[in-house]
Amino acid sequence: MTAIVASTKDKSDALPIIFGAVIVAGLLGFLAAPFFSKAVRFFPPVVTGTVITLIGVSLLPVAFGWAQGPDPRRTTTVRAPTSAWRRRPSSSSWSSAASPAASSNK
Repeated sequence: MTAIVASTKDKSDALPIIFGAVIVAGLLGFLAAPFFSKAVRFFPPVVTGTVITLIGVSLLPVAFGWAQGPDPRRTTTVRAPTSAWRRRPSSSSWSSAASPAASSNK
């Protein structure tokens, strides 16, 4: 949800987009439920319990890292990428040798 908010230019459009995404995900889950209910017989409780336990154990280092808090020696914070990565540089900053059109003409 935070990715949707970060990617929208007008923040007032973010909440309806999130609501729409939740509705679509609910409908897809409702349509997929009959197929997954038939597949449940192939996964006994021993298998599902083992898989969930392994996922939890593999996430323990992440949980301990979050519980410790940020590294006090680190001077900068890591931020989530914004929509700036989608912006292309202006055409004047591209050299003619690096452009695809210039290389195809050779």
